[in-house]
Amino acid sequence: MSIAKVYIFTGKGKAIISDLKGLSGKKVGARNGMPYGKKFDASGISPKLVSDIETNIKKVDSGRIDAFLAYYPDAYTVFDALGVDPYPHDKAHPVAVHPDSLVCRGTSEAFIKAFNAALK
Repeated sequence: MSIAKVYIFTGKGKAIISDLKGLSGKKVGARNGMPYGKKFDASGISPKLVSDIETNIKKVDSGRIDAFLAYYPDAYTVFDALGVDPYPHDKAHPVAVHPDSLVCRGTSEAFIKAFNAALK
């Protein structure tokens, strides 16, 4: 995989939201415990947190939220499992891009650096 991308997904047939500013005044969903990047943290958006992507898909379908943030490839895996095409999102402009790396408590920094270098 090597790169994880954060996208804003809207409901079927809804307009694409390309950036965090487009979420202003909207009900937004996100997964609990997921880091969405410094821009998101500084945006002032207070998402409604859930434990999984499927719940956010159900919430956007029912109109309880207007959009949700989710990582690629995680979201695509859930859409595939549900047998539906990925919901509208700006594939060319992710909200954030995070290169994969390893973070472990109680592990030496040398090991983590060596592992991360091997990922590259």
